[in-house]
Amino acid sequence: EVDTAVQTLEDLYQRMVFPTMDASWTTHPDNLGHKDWPGCFRCHDGKHLNEKQESIRIECNLCHSIPIKSPEDGSTPSIALTEAYEPESHVDTNWIARHRFEFDGTCEGCHSVQNAGGGDDSSFCANSACHATEWKFAGLDATGIVELTNVLAENLPTYPETALTWNDLVAPILAARCVACHGGTAGLYLDSYQGLMDGGNLGPAIIPGNAEASLLVQLQREGHPNRLALRELEWIIEWINAGAAES
Repeated sequence: EVDTAVQTLEDLYQRMVFPTMDASWTTHPDNLGHKDWPGCFRCHDGKHLNEKQESIRIECNLCHSIPIKSPEDGSTPSIALTEAYEPESHVDTNWIARHRFEFDGTCEGCHSVQNAGGGDDSSFCANSACHATEWKFAGLDATGIVELTNVLAENLPTYPETALTWNDLVAPILAARCVACHGGTAGLYLDSYQGLMDGGNLGPAIIPGNAEASLLVQLQREGHPNRLALRELEWIIEWINAGAAES
């Protein structure tokens, strides 16, 4: 038993003391919540890359569970003790940086996705302990990103000042909001009129003359990682219902 205890202490020492970095368990005596000290995030920030562009991973569940907000009644939240299944994409070293760009219909096969990227705890993808927090030392601010992506850019066309067509109104809006990902995510290309009409893996993106049945409109209303500004969506709905003219 003594030998086992000694070996355990040696193992713990190797995992907790880093002499060349002048770091030990006394460096950040209270790193609870990762809010007061850089702590782990000095290295585990997703920004330290090797020659293959692989980062020192930043995922919370490398060391503990995904953050879960405690119930308002003060009770202990329910946390699964079994290791959750993760697809290969989720163990990519840059997954935290990529995951908001990789959102598609396959996500719902494992967890709920309502209000994705939000912070109202309405689903797995709307975790307030993740998204409603500015992680100062980790450099993560999901709430700030959502606010920035939903600002109506001054250089984008507006309706009715601009003709209600793909070329004049819709294409510039989608180029600013969506093309960075689609692009190819879910096989959907929104950088051309033909790509929009062809749709993606989930089916046609729009149905000319029927905005309510159009997948683009449905996903925007249900909650999408990067939402169109409300009036932009209203213009696109009107464009679809008017027949979705190219020019």
